[in-house]
Amino acid sequence: MVLFVEKPVGVRYTHDEARDDDSDEIKVSSSSTNDTLLIGTCIEKAKPISTKEAGIIFMSDNNETHYHINNSIEQPSSTNHQVIESERIDVCKFILILLVVVGHFIEPYSKVGNTTATTIMHIIYSFHVPAFICISGYCTSIEDSKQRRRKMISNLLIPYLILQLLFCIWYEYIVEHRQNNTTDEDESMVFTPNWSLYNQQPWTLTYPFAHLWYLVSLLTMRIWRPFALEIRYTIPVHILLGFIVGYSTYIGRYLSIHRTVALMPYFLLGCLMKERRYFFPYAKSIRMKLVVLLAIIFLVGAAIFATQQGIPVEIWFQSDPYDTVYGEYSLYGGLFQLACYTWTSIAMVLFFALIPPPSTCGVQYYDAVETETADVQTTTPDEEEVDYSRSYLMRCYDSATHQRRRRPGQALEKEQGTLLARVYLRLAKWGQRSLYAYIIHMAALMLFTQIGYYNHLWEVDSAKDTHELANGWSTTRQVLGTVIMASVLTISLLLRPFFPTCLRCILKPNVDHILFQPKIEEDITSSLEVMQGKKDRSQRERVDHTLYR
Repeated sequence: MVLFVEKPVGVRYTHDEARDDDSDEIKVSSSSTNDTLLIGTCIEKAKPISTKEAGIIFMSDNNETHYHINNSIEQPSSTNHQVIESERIDVCKFILILLVVVGHFIEPYSKVGNTTATTIMHIIYSFHVPAFICISGYCTSIEDSKQRRRKMISNLLIPYLILQLLFCIWYEYIVEHRQNNTTDEDESMVFTPNWSLYNQQPWTLTYPFAHLWYLVSLLTMRIWRPFALEIRYTIPVHILLGFIVGYSTYIGRYLSIHRTVALMPYFLLGCLMKERRYFFPYAKSIRMKLVVLLAIIFLVGAAIFATQQGIPVEIWFQSDPYDTVYGEYSLYGGLFQLACYTWTSIAMVLFFALIPPPSTCGVQYYDAVETETADVQTTTPDEEEVDYSRSYLMRCYDSATHQRRRRPGQALEKEQGTLLARVYLRLAKWGQRSLYAYIIHMAALMLFTQIGYYNHLWEVDSAKDTHELANGWSTTRQVLGTVIMASVLTISLLLRPFFPTCLRCILKPNVDHILFQPKIEEDITSSLEVMQGKKDRSQRERVDHTLYR
């Protein structure tokens, strides 16, 4: 009898092994017909493993037994690690989107010279964009399938085109309305003193509006990612590219190329950490927490010093050439960019060190492995295959009990025993909707500007004692109030009532039947086979962890 088993990734075999290099299966001789399977002759210690323990399903065909891995039997520790890290990442996304909204809402005060707003922006902008880009790289799928490529078009390119059109038309109306109601002859595209969200006139699709650069850069990064990961020492190479791109005065903000090149090292860092199943650690010990606290105090002091020395906040944007940002010191812009990489990396590590994992907050996970194991042992292979697909495609919905079955490693907010655990899972849920808040908050900022929320800043900017008025208690109090207001607004945008269907139609339009060939149905069928463990590389990686731990 010949046994067939999918080859685990990362396991080496001797030359006497009978293997077909053109297939993903290997032939292994077996001298017994019991439930023990010895996979080849591994260079390392080969250990007989029970097929029931390994989660292997028997399928007979022409006197040959095919062994397929059933991943619902046993979940390796790496899977649970990814689930836990995903919820920690979602909490990080919530905090980061909160900082993004706060930074944008207080930027008009920084433009008129308020030191409190400028200091807050130095602190926020020193890490929040690189951290977001790093998380985007970590959350990007490693697989490069046709369905993934089509999602990049439907979830990034098309939303950008629609939002670029809507925001540019609205912004041009706001600026034109302001110019008609004032005696100022300045025809620039500013809508608050010294600040413009979009200065291309007439507007065009090749220069992203304000915050929409993220969609363009993310699309470009995902396209370039497979090629970048093939390069040896890819992160140092892309740091060198970020060093060089600032000297070019022709790129600017065209298609957000400058920003994409400068931020690409953070994206690749997230991709590499995902491949190695590693993320920024949490400061567990008291000594580590003390070190983090001292480092944060140092960074805050450095932000205050930068504000007093008049260092512009634009150094953190990484979107403009050196001669625009540094002026007469543009020759040393490359050194400043390397210092920026160092500073943002340290600040990013400190930020992630402050976010605890779910276990630290008392989050309890519920495992459905025992129930699914019992189902497999009492059903035929065909029935098991149907139940397996249902648990993934119907989100663990049990037709017998008409209830949703818990997936392995799932944590429910309402069943947590402590308030801290429930709050943690709630923040994680809000963090999953961060993209929607990112898109809507700029519309809210424009609406606040249109109704006159920042009108008093025009008087401050035109006064003779601008510095005194901008740093007076009245303006500083408005800055602190704006911080609170922006935080409340962010939470409001992340709630379900602000999650309308019309917005989902813009950010995630269903255009498969309009733009793409009908062959996508075959791709979906292929994806289902991948999910069932027939042709997926990740399934073989989990086999490796299951059989050789």
